[in-house]
Formats: sequence, structure tokens, C-alpha cells
Amino acid sequence: MLVIDVACSDPGCEEEEFQVWTEDLDEAEGVACACGHSVVALRVAEYRPELPIRLTRAVARERRPIAA
Repeated sequence: MLVIDVACSDPGCEEEEFQVWTEDLDEAEGVACACGHSVVALRVAEYRPELPIRLTRAVARERRPIAA
């Protein structure tokens, strides 16, 4: 998942900056601000949730036999 911080190209816009979440950079090309102006990309980052790793570790702990 990509997280793109964008800013409206209209300096007078109230929205100013917002984030676009997408799987494909090509989909972000058609994004426009709510005011109708185009947006400019400020930062692009990849988001990888850690949840599956944490669940795997928790399951591994639960399966260990308890010492008597």
C-alpha cells in the first residue's frame, strides 16, 4: 500500500494537504482536490502493516508447552 502526501495546487484552498492511499501509483494520477484543482505530490511512502508478524509471534507463544 502506498501513502502519498499531496497538496492542492491552489494556494488559497482550505484543504491544503491530505493523504492518498493506493495500491498503484498510476491510480494517483487522476486525483484532484475537493476544490477541483490538481494536486502536487509531497511525499510517497510504502505502508506495510506489522499485524501479521505480531499474530504469528503470538500464536508461536501460545503453542509452546507450559513447563510444569
